[in-house]
Amino acid sequence: SGVPPGGFQIAVSQLARAQQLTQSTSLQAANGADQLTIQVGTGTAFTVNVAAGDSLQTIAGAITQASGTQVYASVVNSKLVLSSQVTGAANTMSVTSTGGGTLAADLGLTQSVSAQDAQYTVDGGSTQTSASNVLTNIATGLSVTLLGTTSSAVSVNISTPGPNTDAVQTAIQDFVTTYNATVDMISAKVNEQKVANPQTDADRAK
Repeated sequence: SGVPPGGFQIAVSQLARAQQLTQSTSLQAANGADQLTIQVGTGTAFTVNVAAGDSLQTIAGAITQASGTQVYASVVNSKLVLSSQVTGAANTMSVTSTGGGTLAADLGLTQSVSAQDAQYTVDGGSTQTSASNVLTNIATGLSVTLLGTTSSAVSVNISTPGPNTDAVQTAIQDFVTTYNATVDMISAKVNEQKVANPQTDADRAK
């Protein structure tokens, strides 16, 4: 894999997570036609067209299925909930009405879960941050996925890769099979009975 053998001590004080916004009003259907423009962090914004009377479930489905979406929308306890698919403190969501209506304001989306970076240390060094829970900067060729916080540093040990025993065994088996087939063919040829009065080329070759 290209990862040098060695060991690291990693302590994780915080995991990266994505932002969540939850509707704060009692709105159950769009009051009028509108267009919602949604953006996550510095990513490309995408738009969702909403018709007058569209239910929260219809709006949620349109957001989740929109081209280029980085947001999963659902309806929980009769409230529209937007969950970003991108972790990291900088990846907050913005939702605005750009179709001449007031749907964004009518929904009153407020933050229910804040976006945050992962925080960790390596070998007792200074605290580092990452927008993702997948770390690729600890060692060349090494990828570490953070699954939870730790009460103390944990060891990540990298050993020298062992031989590919499955491939070696397969190669040996293939050789033995081919060798046995060759031996059987030679034995059959040597022990083949000569034809007394050959009439064909095949008989003469015996």
